[in-house]
This record gives sequence, C-alpha cells and structure tokens, in this order.
Amino acid sequence: EGELKRDLHQYLILRAVWNEQQTLTCNWEQVVITGGPCGGKSTSLAHLRERMEALGFTVYTVPETATLMFTAGCTGEVLRDSPELWQTKLLELMLQMEDTLCTIAARQAVLRNRPSIVFFDRGKKYSIAANRSYE
Repeated sequence: EGELKRDLHQYLILRAVWNEQQTLTCNWEQVVITGGPCGGKSTSLAHLRERMEALGFTVYTVPETATLMFTAGCTGEVLRDSPELWQTKLLELMLQMEDTLCTIAARQAVLRNRPSIVFFDRGKKYSIAANRSYE
C-alpha cells in the first residue's frame, strides 16, 4: 500500500510538471483522491499539497462532503430519518463546492499565469465512477 501511494504521488507530480510545460489556455488540473476510511487520503492530500506548491502550483482542496456535513452536526439520525433529504442536500453542497473551487482555480490559472490543481477528497467524479461499477 505504501509503495502504491508513492507511485501515485510520483505520477501526479510528473503529470503536473508535464502539464505545466504545455501551452494550454486554461492551465489547471483536477485529481480525485479515493480510499476507504482511514486509508490515508488526508495524509496524501497534505503531502500532495506541499509538493505541488513547491512546484509552483496553486492548490485547492475540496473536502469530502459527507464528513463536512457530519462535522457540521448532521448526525446519523438525519441520514436514517430523512435519507432522501440527506442525499439531495449532500449532492447540492458537493456540486456547489466543486463548481466554486474549479471556477476559482481555472480563473486564477489564467489571471496569474500560474498552474492550478484541484484535489477532491472523493467527490462527484468518485461517486460517478463508484456507481458505474455497480451497473
């Protein structure tokens, strides 16, 4: 598992450096970090942020929406009592956060002529991929 994480880090850094050298109109990237509870996502995100900033990137991180909602006080009771409301509001918040940070990242990359990268702690891209695996 540790070797896989190192390989992922090296791949992302190499990909980012390659992208930095490209002449793109909008020089920004999106990367989804996945894994189970206590799988090292937060630790990896902190390491990736540090490394990418050292390479000259502006880094944005979209937190996992469910964790954010639980931390804000939406307990398991809300999930059990109103699952449809929970899912609807979770999705609305997720999409709003992702759209906001991606818009800012893209805009700042152009205005500052500096590459940006957005890391997602899971997020909609993960949800789409996970749901496709069940089809």
